[in-house]
Amino acid sequence: SSTYAAADGDVTYREKKVRVMKSGKWVDADKDVTLNNGVVVSRNGRVKKAGKEIELKEGEVVNRTGNFFDKSGHAIENAWGATKEGVKDAANATKEGAKDAGGTVKDGAKDFGHDVKKGAEAAGKAVKKVANKVGDVVDKDDKKANN
Repeated sequence: SSTYAAADGDVTYREKKVRVMKSGKWVDADKDVTLNNGVVVSRNGRVKKAGKEIELKEGEVVNRTGNFFDKSGHAIENAWGATKEGVKDAANATKEGAKDAGGTVKDGAKDFGHDVKKGAEAAGKAVKKVANKVGDVVDKDDKKANN
């Protein structure tokens, strides 16, 4: 594992800005930076190589030959592989979150259905009660009319 030593052409991500080492100083990048090995560092901190893409974290550096270093200056041995694992972990977390949300929606729909059923039963009882009262009134009127 190697330790980072800044050199012209290196790229870092600091304070949400991509910066390039020029004449011994970090300067804001005015455009995307293409490194010696073809890796492209976009001004938004995304790094692209052969169809793969990762995002630089605060303080990380990519030197002009495409080696990655953490904010402490220690080499990140397999930045592309580590990112792959991070993406996999994020996908799993998203899947679990969606599953939890689906369960919550299902439970809510079940509760709503139960509430609708209770409301319909109460409405049915009220209609039956009114119908019985109307029937009683009609029966009384019939009895009066027949007497």
